[in-house]
Amino acid sequence: MSVSSESCSRKTERKRILLVSPHRPRGGNERTASRIAEILSVRYDVVRAKSSEKETETLDRFDPDIVICIHAVRSGKFLDYKYRPPTILVLGGTDVNVHAKKEKKVELDVRRRCGGSEALVSFTNTPEELISLGAKRYAIIPQGVRLSKPSAEEMCRVNELYADLSENGTKRVLLLLAGLRPVKDVLYLVDHAEKSFSTTVKGFVLTICGPTLDKEYADRVRKHTKDMKHVRVISNEGLSHPVACGLLNKCDALVNSSLSEGSSVAIAEAYALGKLVLARNIPANRATLINGTETFLSSMMEDSKNSSSDFKQVGCGVLYESPTGFINAVREYFVRNTKRRELIVRNGPHVVKAINNMERLHWNELVSAVLAAPYKSTNNEQ
Repeated sequence: MSVSSESCSRKTERKRILLVSPHRPRGGNERTASRIAEILSVRYDVVRAKSSEKETETLDRFDPDIVICIHAVRSGKFLDYKYRPPTILVLGGTDVNVHAKKEKKVELDVRRRCGGSEALVSFTNTPEELISLGAKRYAIIPQGVRLSKPSAEEMCRVNELYADLSENGTKRVLLLLAGLRPVKDVLYLVDHAEKSFSTTVKGFVLTICGPTLDKEYADRVRKHTKDMKHVRVISNEGLSHPVACGLLNKCDALVNSSLSEGSSVAIAEAYALGKLVLARNIPANRATLINGTETFLSSMMEDSKNSSSDFKQVGCGVLYESPTGFINAVREYFVRNTKRRELIVRNGPHVVKAINNMERLHWNELVSAVLAAPYKSTNNEQ
Protein backbone atom coordinates (compact mmCIF):
# COMPACT_ATOMS: atom_id res chain seq x y z
CA MET A 1 0.00 0.00 0.00
CA SER A 2 1.52 3.32 -1.08
CA VAL A 3 1.39 6.46 1.04
CA SER A 4 1.12 9.84 -0.59
CA SER A 5 3.91 12.36 -0.09
CA GLU A 6 1.31 14.77 1.32
CA SER A 7 0.30 12.36 4.08
CA CYS A 8 3.96 11.65 4.86
CA SER A 9 4.57 15.38 5.15
CA ARG A 10 1.64 15.78 7.54
CA LYS A 11 2.98 12.95 9.69
CA THR A 12 6.44 14.44 9.96
CA GLU A 13 4.92 17.78 10.95
CA ARG A 14 3.53 16.32 14.16
CA LYS A 15 5.31 17.89 17.13
CA ARG A 16 7.32 15.60 19.38
CA ILE A 17 6.75 15.46 23.14
CA LEU A 18 9.09 13.82 25.63
CA LEU A 19 7.15 12.80 28.76
CA VAL A 20 9.43 12.24 31.77
CA SER A 21 8.12 10.56 34.93
CA PRO A 22 9.37 8.64 37.99
CA HIS A 23 9.33 4.92 37.35
CA ARG A 24 7.09 3.21 39.87
CA PRO A 25 5.02 0.72 37.84
CA ARG A 26 2.12 0.62 40.32
CA GLY A 27 2.31 4.22 41.50
CA GLY A 28 0.03 7.18 40.91
CA ASN A 29 2.64 9.09 38.87
CA GLU A 30 2.85 6.20 36.42
CA ARG A 31 -0.91 6.15 35.89
CA THR A 32 -0.91 9.93 35.50
CA ALA A 33 1.85 9.75 32.88
CA SER A 34 0.06 7.00 30.95
CA ARG A 35 -3.13 9.04 30.85
CA ILE A 36 -1.35 12.22 29.71
CA ALA A 37 0.43 10.25 26.97
CA GLU A 38 -2.86 8.77 25.81
CA ILE A 39 -4.52 12.20 25.64
CA LEU A 40 -1.71 13.93 23.77
CA SER A 41 -0.82 11.10 21.38
CA VAL A 42 -3.91 11.93 19.33
CA ARG A 43 -2.24 15.15 18.12
CA TYR A 44 1.45 14.64 18.91
CA ASP A 45 4.18 12.02 18.81
CA VAL A 46 4.71 11.20 22.50
CA VAL A 47 7.75 9.34 23.83
CA ARG A 48 8.00 8.18 27.45
CA ALA A 49 11.22 8.37 29.50
CA LYS A 50 12.12 7.53 33.09
CA SER A 51 13.34 10.38 35.26
CA SER A 52 16.38 8.24 36.14
CA GLU A 53 17.60 8.19 32.51
CA LYS A 54 20.56 10.28 31.35
CA GLU A 55 19.02 13.60 30.36
CA THR A 56 21.56 14.61 27.69
CA GLU A 57 21.39 11.29 25.84
CA THR A 58 17.60 11.09 26.08
CA LEU A 59 17.05 14.62 24.77
CA ASP A 60 19.59 14.18 21.97
CA ARG A 61 18.05 10.85 20.95
CA PHE A 62 14.45 12.05 20.73
CA ASP A 63 15.01 15.75 19.91
CA PRO A 64 11.58 16.78 21.31
CA ASP A 65 9.78 20.04 20.62
CA ILE A 66 8.52 20.12 24.18
CA VAL A 67 9.24 18.26 27.43
CA ILE A 68 6.67 17.39 30.11
CA CYS A 69 8.21 16.47 33.48
CA ILE A 70 6.25 14.95 36.36
CA HIS A 71 7.53 15.75 39.89
CA ALA A 72 9.83 18.69 40.56
CA VAL A 73 12.28 16.64 42.61
CA ARG A 74 12.43 13.25 40.91
CA SER A 75 12.62 14.75 37.42
CA GLY A 76 15.17 17.30 38.58
CA LYS A 77 17.96 16.24 36.17
CA PHE A 78 15.84 17.05 33.15
CA LEU A 79 14.54 20.28 34.65
CA ASP A 80 18.06 21.47 35.48
CA TYR A 81 19.46 20.80 31.99
CA LYS A 82 20.04 24.25 30.53
CA TYR A 83 19.66 23.25 26.86
CA ARG A 84 16.27 21.59 27.23
CA PRO A 85 13.31 22.58 25.00
CA PRO A 86 10.22 24.37 26.39
CA THR A 87 9.10 22.47 29.47
CA ILE A 88 5.85 21.88 31.32
CA LEU A 89 6.33 20.82 34.94
CA VAL A 90 3.58 18.72 36.52
CA LEU A 91 3.70 19.02 40.31
CA GLY A 92 3.43 15.60 41.91
CA GLY A 93 2.24 16.75 45.34
CA THR A 94 5.01 15.32 47.51
CA ASP A 95 7.62 17.42 45.69
CA VAL A 96 6.10 20.67 47.01
CA ASN A 97 4.33 19.41 50.13
CA VAL A 98 6.93 16.99 51.52
CA HIS A 99 10.40 17.11 49.93
CA ALA A 100 10.58 20.91 49.71
CA LYS A 101 9.62 21.27 53.36
CA LYS A 102 12.30 18.92 54.67
CA GLU A 103 15.38 20.75 53.44
CA LYS A 104 16.00 24.37 52.45
CA LYS A 105 18.17 23.43 49.46
CA VAL A 106 15.43 21.18 48.06
CA GLU A 107 12.90 23.97 48.51
CA LEU A 108 15.14 26.37 46.57
CA ASP A 109 15.66 23.76 43.83
CA VAL A 110 11.91 23.21 43.53
CA ARG A 111 11.20 26.94 43.31
CA ARG A 112 13.94 27.42 40.70
CA ARG A 113 12.59 24.58 38.58
CA CYS A 114 9.03 25.90 38.85
CA GLY A 115 10.15 29.39 37.85
CA GLY A 116 12.32 28.05 35.04
CA SER A 117 9.56 26.02 33.40
CA GLU A 118 7.33 27.49 30.71
CA ALA A 119 4.22 26.25 32.53
CA LEU A 120 3.21 24.57 35.77
CA VAL A 121 0.43 22.02 36.02
CA SER A 122 -1.21 21.21 39.32
CA PHE A 123 -4.13 18.97 40.16
CA THR A 124 -5.24 20.79 43.31
CA ASN A 125 -3.00 23.80 44.15
CA THR A 126 -4.60 27.24 44.13
CA PRO A 127 -3.58 29.91 41.57
CA GLU A 128 -2.00 31.92 44.40
CA GLU A 129 0.18 28.96 45.38
CA LEU A 130 1.35 28.41 41.81
CA ILE A 131 2.11 32.11 41.32
CA SER A 132 4.11 32.09 44.56
CA LEU A 133 6.22 29.27 43.08
CA GLY A 134 7.15 31.55 40.17
CA ALA A 135 4.81 30.14 37.53
CA LYS A 136 5.02 31.99 34.21
CA ARG A 137 1.91 30.15 33.03
CA TYR A 138 -0.14 27.61 34.93
CA ALA A 139 -3.06 25.27 34.56
CA ILE A 140 -5.04 23.50 37.27
CA ILE A 141 -6.09 20.25 35.62
CA PRO A 142 -8.09 17.71 37.65
CA GLN A 143 -7.01 14.11 37.31
CA GLY A 144 -9.12 11.93 35.08
CA VAL A 145 -9.54 8.18 35.24
CA ARG A 146 -8.69 5.26 33.02
CA LEU A 147 -10.03 2.09 34.64
CA SER A 148 -8.59 -1.30 33.70
CA LYS A 149 -11.04 -4.19 33.35
CA PRO A 150 -9.83 -7.49 34.81
CA SER A 151 -9.54 -10.49 32.50
CA ALA A 152 -11.33 -13.72 33.42
CA GLU A 153 -8.17 -15.01 35.07
CA GLU A 154 -7.61 -11.75 36.92
CA MET A 155 -11.24 -11.74 38.07
CA CYS A 156 -10.67 -15.13 39.71
CA ARG A 157 -7.83 -13.53 41.69
CA VAL A 158 -10.13 -10.62 42.65
CA ASN A 159 -12.83 -12.99 43.89
CA GLU A 160 -10.31 -15.02 45.90
CA LEU A 161 -8.94 -11.90 47.58
CA TYR A 162 -12.36 -10.48 48.33
CA ALA A 163 -13.68 -13.78 49.74
CA ASP A 164 -10.68 -13.91 52.08
CA LEU A 165 -10.89 -10.27 53.18
CA SER A 166 -14.67 -10.22 53.63
CA GLU A 167 -14.69 -13.64 55.30
CA ASN A 168 -16.92 -14.95 52.51
CA GLY A 169 -19.09 -11.87 52.40
CA THR A 170 -19.80 -11.61 56.11
CA LYS A 171 -17.84 -8.35 56.55
CA ARG A 172 -17.79 -5.05 54.70
CA VAL A 173 -14.33 -4.28 53.29
CA LEU A 174 -12.98 -0.73 53.55
CA LEU A 175 -9.99 -0.57 51.21
CA LEU A 176 -7.03 1.72 51.89
CA LEU A 177 -4.97 1.71 48.68
CA ALA A 178 -1.55 3.25 49.33
CA GLY A 179 2.12 2.56 48.92
CA LEU A 180 3.71 1.79 52.29
CA ARG A 181 5.70 4.93 53.08
CA PRO A 182 5.40 7.55 55.85
CA VAL A 183 3.51 10.20 53.86
CA LYS A 184 0.59 7.79 53.38
CA ASP A 185 0.29 7.39 57.19
CA VAL A 186 -1.62 4.09 56.93
CA LEU A 187 -1.26 3.48 60.69
CA TYR A 188 -3.32 6.60 61.44
CA LEU A 189 -6.61 4.69 61.64
CA VAL A 190 -5.68 1.14 62.57
CA ASP A 191 -5.94 1.24 66.37
CA HIS A 192 -9.36 2.92 66.33
CA ALA A 193 -10.55 0.59 63.56
CA GLU A 194 -9.43 -2.54 65.40
CA LYS A 195 -11.17 -1.48 68.62
CA SER A 196 -14.39 -0.12 67.10
CA PHE A 197 -14.92 -2.86 64.50
CA SER A 198 -14.77 -5.45 67.27
CA THR A 199 -17.12 -3.63 69.65
CA THR A 200 -19.38 -0.72 68.65
CA VAL A 201 -19.32 -0.86 64.83
CA LYS A 202 -19.15 -4.54 64.01
CA GLY A 203 -18.96 -6.20 60.62
CA PHE A 204 -16.14 -4.21 59.00
CA VAL A 205 -12.52 -4.82 58.11
CA LEU A 206 -9.99 -2.13 57.18
CA THR A 207 -7.69 -3.50 54.49
CA ILE A 208 -4.41 -1.77 53.68
CA CYS A 209 -3.21 -2.69 50.21
CA GLY A 210 -0.05 -1.32 48.64
CA PRO A 211 3.54 -1.96 47.56
CA THR A 212 6.53 -1.50 49.87
CA LEU A 213 8.04 1.89 49.03
CA ASP A 214 9.86 2.36 52.35
CA LYS A 215 11.02 -0.95 53.86
CA GLU A 216 11.49 0.35 57.40
CA TYR A 217 8.00 1.86 57.45
CA ALA A 218 6.43 -1.20 55.80
CA ASP A 219 8.01 -3.48 58.42
CA ARG A 220 6.61 -1.24 61.16
CA VAL A 221 3.12 -1.41 59.61
CA ARG A 222 3.17 -5.20 59.41
CA LYS A 223 4.55 -5.59 62.93
CA HIS A 224 1.94 -3.23 64.38
CA THR A 225 -1.01 -4.96 62.68
CA LYS A 226 0.08 -8.61 62.67
CA ASP A 227 -2.23 -9.67 65.55
CA MET A 228 -5.21 -7.49 64.56
CA LYS A 229 -8.42 -9.22 63.52
CA HIS A 230 -10.22 -6.27 61.91
CA VAL A 231 -7.26 -4.69 60.12
CA ARG A 232 -5.55 -6.55 57.27
CA VAL A 233 -2.40 -5.67 55.35
CA ILE A 234 -1.89 -7.20 51.92
CA SER A 235 0.83 -6.45 49.40
CA ASN A 236 -0.10 -5.43 45.88
CA GLU A 237 3.46 -6.02 44.64
CA GLY A 238 2.13 -8.70 42.32
CA LEU A 239 -1.30 -7.20 41.69
CA SER A 240 -1.91 -5.74 38.25
CA HIS A 241 -3.87 -2.51 37.90
CA PRO A 242 -6.92 -4.43 36.57
CA VAL A 243 -6.89 -6.63 39.70
CA ALA A 244 -6.61 -3.56 41.96
CA CYS A 245 -9.56 -1.94 40.12
CA GLY A 246 -11.54 -5.17 40.36
CA LEU A 247 -10.88 -5.40 44.10
CA LEU A 248 -11.93 -1.78 44.64
CA ASN A 249 -15.13 -2.49 42.71
CA LYS A 250 -15.95 -5.41 45.04
CA CYS A 251 -15.19 -3.49 48.24
CA ASP A 252 -17.56 -1.15 50.06
CA ALA A 253 -15.52 2.05 50.29
CA LEU A 254 -12.14 3.57 49.54
CA VAL A 255 -10.16 4.99 52.48
CA ASN A 256 -7.44 7.65 52.27
CA SER A 257 -5.30 8.50 55.31
CA SER A 258 -2.48 10.50 53.68
CA LEU A 259 -0.63 13.37 55.30
CA SER A 260 -0.14 14.88 51.82
CA GLU A 261 -1.40 14.22 48.29
CA GLY A 262 -1.10 15.76 44.87
CA SER A 263 -4.40 14.34 43.69
CA SER A 264 -5.24 10.77 44.60
CA VAL A 265 -5.85 8.67 41.48
CA ALA A 266 -7.52 6.06 43.68
CA ILE A 267 -10.17 8.59 44.76
CA ALA A 268 -11.04 9.31 41.13
CA GLU A 269 -11.19 5.57 40.43
CA ALA A 270 -13.56 5.10 43.38
CA TYR A 271 -15.77 7.86 41.99
CA ALA A 272 -15.84 6.12 38.60
CA LEU A 273 -16.86 2.84 40.24
CA GLY A 274 -19.60 4.47 42.36
CA LYS A 275 -17.84 3.78 45.67
CA LEU A 276 -17.96 5.93 48.79
CA VAL A 277 -14.70 7.73 49.55
CA LEU A 278 -13.67 8.25 53.18
CA ALA A 279 -10.72 10.63 53.04
CA ARG A 280 -8.61 12.45 55.58
CA ASN A 281 -9.35 16.17 55.57
CA ILE A 282 -6.27 17.62 53.88
CA PRO A 283 -6.42 20.35 51.18
CA ALA A 284 -5.68 18.06 48.23
CA ASN A 285 -8.31 15.50 49.23
CA ARG A 286 -10.90 18.23 49.68
CA ALA A 287 -10.12 19.65 46.24
CA THR A 288 -10.21 16.19 44.65
CA LEU A 289 -13.60 15.40 46.17
CA ILE A 290 -15.03 18.69 44.94
CA ASN A 291 -13.54 18.49 41.41
CA GLY A 292 -16.26 18.15 38.81
CA THR A 293 -19.20 18.06 41.24
CA GLU A 294 -20.15 21.64 40.36
CA THR A 295 -21.56 20.11 37.18
CA PHE A 296 -24.35 18.58 39.26
CA LEU A 297 -26.49 19.60 42.20
CA SER A 298 -25.05 22.20 44.54
CA SER A 299 -25.99 19.94 47.45
CA MET A 300 -23.27 17.58 46.28
CA MET A 301 -20.55 20.11 47.02
CA GLU A 302 -20.84 20.15 50.80
CA ASP A 303 -23.81 19.17 52.92
CA SER A 304 -23.49 20.52 56.47
CA LYS A 305 -26.90 19.17 57.47
CA ASN A 306 -25.62 15.61 57.05
CA SER A 307 -22.27 16.22 58.67
CA SER A 308 -20.87 16.44 62.18
CA SER A 309 -17.93 18.24 63.76
CA ASP A 310 -15.56 15.37 63.02
CA PHE A 311 -16.65 14.42 59.48
CA LYS A 312 -18.52 16.05 56.63
CA GLN A 313 -19.86 15.09 53.24
CA VAL A 314 -18.04 16.84 50.38
CA GLY A 315 -18.77 16.04 46.74
CA CYS A 316 -19.23 12.29 46.32
CA GLY A 317 -17.31 11.46 49.46
CA VAL A 318 -16.71 12.16 53.13
CA LEU A 319 -13.84 14.02 54.80
CA TYR A 320 -12.97 12.95 58.34
CA GLU A 321 -11.02 15.05 60.84
CA SER A 322 -9.62 12.30 63.06
CA PRO A 323 -9.66 8.52 63.60
CA THR A 324 -12.79 9.01 65.72
CA GLY A 325 -14.34 10.97 62.86
CA PHE A 326 -13.53 8.10 60.50
CA ILE A 327 -15.35 5.61 62.75
CA ASN A 328 -18.32 7.97 63.14
CA ALA A 329 -18.51 8.41 59.35
CA VAL A 330 -18.53 4.63 58.86
CA ARG A 331 -21.33 4.32 61.40
CA GLU A 332 -23.32 7.15 59.81
CA TYR A 333 -23.14 6.03 56.16
CA PHE A 334 -23.12 2.25 56.56
CA VAL A 335 -25.34 1.72 59.62
CA ARG A 336 -27.63 4.69 60.24
CA ASN A 337 -28.09 6.31 56.85
CA THR A 338 -27.46 3.88 54.01
CA LYS A 339 -29.83 5.71 51.67
CA ARG A 340 -27.76 8.85 52.07
CA ARG A 341 -24.66 6.88 51.08
CA GLU A 342 -26.38 5.63 47.95
CA LEU A 343 -27.40 9.19 47.07
CA ILE A 344 -23.83 10.48 47.53
CA VAL A 345 -22.14 7.93 45.29
CA ARG A 346 -24.62 7.65 42.44
CA ASN A 347 -23.27 10.69 40.59
CA GLY A 348 -19.62 9.62 40.91
CA PRO A 349 -19.38 8.04 37.43
CA HIS A 350 -20.95 11.14 35.84
CA VAL A 351 -18.53 13.41 37.71
CA VAL A 352 -15.58 11.39 36.38
CA LYS A 353 -16.88 11.64 32.83
CA ALA A 354 -16.99 15.44 33.15
CA ILE A 355 -13.47 15.48 34.64
CA ASN A 356 -12.11 13.31 31.83
CA ASN A 357 -13.47 15.75 29.27
CA MET A 358 -11.98 18.74 31.14
CA GLU A 359 -8.62 17.01 31.46
CA ARG A 360 -8.43 16.29 27.72
CA LEU A 361 -9.42 19.83 26.77
CA HIS A 362 -7.05 21.58 29.20
CA TRP A 363 -4.01 19.47 28.28
CA ASN A 364 -4.42 20.12 24.57
CA GLU A 365 -4.96 23.84 25.15
CA LEU A 366 -1.88 24.14 27.38
CA VAL A 367 0.49 22.27 25.06
CA SER A 368 -0.71 24.32 22.08
CA ALA A 369 -0.13 27.56 24.01
CA VAL A 370 3.38 26.59 25.13
CA LEU A 371 4.38 25.48 21.64
CA ALA A 372 3.09 28.74 20.15
CA ALA A 373 4.87 31.01 22.65
CA PRO A 374 8.29 32.57 21.93
CA TYR A 375 11.04 30.59 23.63
CA LYS A 376 14.61 31.23 24.74
CA SER A 377 16.78 28.36 25.95
CA THR A 378 16.78 28.35 29.73
CA ASN A 379 20.09 28.75 31.50
CA ASN A 380 19.73 27.44 35.03
CA GLU A 381 23.25 28.30 36.11
CA GLN A 382 22.73 30.72 38.98
